[in-house]
Amino acid sequence: MTEPLQARTSALIVAAGSGLRLGDRPKALLELEGKTLVEHVAQSVRAFSSQVIVGVRSEDVARVQPLLGDQVTVLSGGATRQKTVERLLAVADRDIVLIHDVARPFASRTLYQSVLQAALQFGGAAPVLQASTSDSVALVDGDWLGDTLPRDRVVCIQTPYAFTRRSLQRAIRLAKEEGWEETSVTTLLTRAGYKVRLVEGDLMNTKITYPKDVDDAKERFVSIT
Repeated sequence: MTEPLQARTSALIVAAGSGLRLGDRPKALLELEGKTLVEHVAQSVRAFSSQVIVGVRSEDVARVQPLLGDQVTVLSGGATRQKTVERLLAVADRDIVLIHDVARPFASRTLYQSVLQAALQFGGAAPVLQASTSDSVALVDGDWLGDTLPRDRVVCIQTPYAFTRRSLQRAIRLAKEEGWEETSVTTLLTRAGYKVRLVEGDLMNTKITYPKDVDDAKERFVSIT
């Protein structure tokens, strides 16, 4: 990517979860090939941003900061993903904000570049994969089957995604005024009236959520080192 875009980008790493589905282990401190996940992800985003800000659990700040060094800002995250992003955004001062999940250490250079270039052109972008090519997809209505969805229009959203800082600031301000609480930043942006450009996701950009994912990730790291 070009140096000017890197200089204009703040990277926010969301890493404040407690890892309940991982056996009550915080993902940020999960070690793979001698480094924690937060170290792996911080290293990957530094090639595409000039400011890196990480949000972890308050009790992990003192441990994580020395791992990442003085060039990375480590903050205490909030009780929700939205609150964590809000705290990190308050420190960001670049035009473009790149948001990545600590649980996705395999994002490729191509994916970072695609998302940032699309955000620069369209104001916001997120990588997606088609949700299913064979199974039907539907909503649920309590204990009953709800509306069937057109599967060619259903996608799974990955990170990293990127937005202009002003649009994200406005979306969070609206959320606070209106009492919105969204689990996804992309949902927050669209609810605030912004369009999010889709870019092609990456099947290899897997997320570590369950114990089995850790074993798979260890095999992946061994195969690429």
